[in-house]
Amino acid sequence: ILNDSDLLLDIDLTGKEFYSKDHRLIFSAMIWLRDERKAIDTITISNRIWLKYQEYLLELSYYLLTTSWFNTYVEDLKNLYYRRQIIVYSDDLKIKSTANSENVTDAEFEEVK
Repeated sequence: ILNDSDLLLDIDLTGKEFYSKDHRLIFSAMIWLRDERKAIDTITISNRIWLKYQEYLLELSYYLLTTSWFNTYVEDLKNLYYRRQIIVYSDDLKIKSTANSENVTDAEFEEVK
């Protein structure tokens, strides 16, 4: 996105898909800049969040030299997010299933499915 901000025009991400809080913050700054019709680059993003991210943003921009695989990266990001959500839900289910000594109702079972 730092190399081609037009990639943000039709992106199917909200930001929650990023594991790192820093990446969620950077992405939300990009979305805000897009919505405000401002340039999306390391300077404008740094100005929107904190200047301490400027060096990190420059480093990120060097990792992706081409945008041709962008859709693949987005799909990978979503897949990792879905896997993390499954882990969170599984942990919640484990806690619920062992914390309550009462019988599980059909409605509770259906909610879990």
